[in-house]
Amino acid sequence: MCRRVWGVNTWRWTYGNQGGKFRRRAILPQDQYAALGDRLLIAYIGKPHDSNDVNSRQVEDFLAGRHRGRWFRVNEIATEFAEALKRVDWESAGRLMDEETAIRCAIVPARMTVLGEKLQAVCAEFGAGFATAGSGNGGCVWALAPHADIVPGLSAAWCEVLSAVPTARVLPATVDPAGLEVRQVAP
Repeated sequence: MCRRVWGVNTWRWTYGNQGGKFRRRAILPQDQYAALGDRLLIAYIGKPHDSNDVNSRQVEDFLAGRHRGRWFRVNEIATEFAEALKRVDWESAGRLMDEETAIRCAIVPARMTVLGEKLQAVCAEFGAGFATAGSGNGGCVWALAPHADIVPGLSAAWCEVLSAVPTARVLPATVDPAGLEVRQVAP
């Protein structure tokens, strides 16, 4: 069995409801993929992603009921971010990325590396949203610019910051309209 999943979507976990565990809702029409791709910047910060410490601290805090209000706000931000993308409101989407990153870093400061902080500061200068990928603490970071014309300058500034780390680099970023192909292999 093979099925294709494409687009810019939100996913809702349904936890055992009939009809599958996940619900997908497209939030950006295909004619806007290029506009989104033109505003994205992704960088590998030269350090492998090590999420064990960050994830275990986040889960421990969550299960203990610590930072409950912050976690509720992170959930709200995810919905608001999707709505901003749906409206093609890149500026609001970037501000929401910044807010979500600030909350997650307040919960677990180890989420952000020193190099990530420098890239985040560059984003603030350019008015672009900034986020860590996954749980941070290495790996990749990404930016969403409110206007495509600032991406070349932002990219050059990131490259300058990243030049201090030989393994770090800006990565190509685009939205793939062909999407992901899911194949189920028989046991």
